[in-house]
Amino acid sequence: MLNVLFVDDSPVTRRAQRRMLEITGIPLGTVREAGDGIEAIEQLREFAFDLVLCDLHMPRMGGVAVLAAVRSDPALHAPAIIFVSSDHSETRRQRLVDAGAAAFVAKPLDPEKLRSVLAEVLPGKVSA
Repeated sequence: MLNVLFVDDSPVTRRAQRRMLEITGIPLGTVREAGDGIEAIEQLREFAFDLVLCDLHMPRMGGVAVLAAVRSDPALHAPAIIFVSSDHSETRRQRLVDAGAAAFVAKPLDPEKLRSVLAEVLPGKVSA
């Protein structure tokens, strides 16, 4: 069972991402949502997720700040953070991976691509 936090300022996008993850056939455990980085940090203080699917650009606190907070605060449960964004330049992707992101996936999500990335990032939880 995969415990997932979806972080995006669009409720429609969060629901779509959840649906894409469900289509992969990966069994889901606890699933929560956050509308921005501040809400995500609150959720990460309360629960140990296996995976965070996070948008880059959000009001109040964006995805890069979430990544920095998780990587610098031992009180936060440090899950695999995968960025999902339409801003998918190679330079951006490399900077995020260098900063500690597990992966970067371009929008719109493709279930097969998502499952492949998750199998790489979470090999003990997801098989290819």
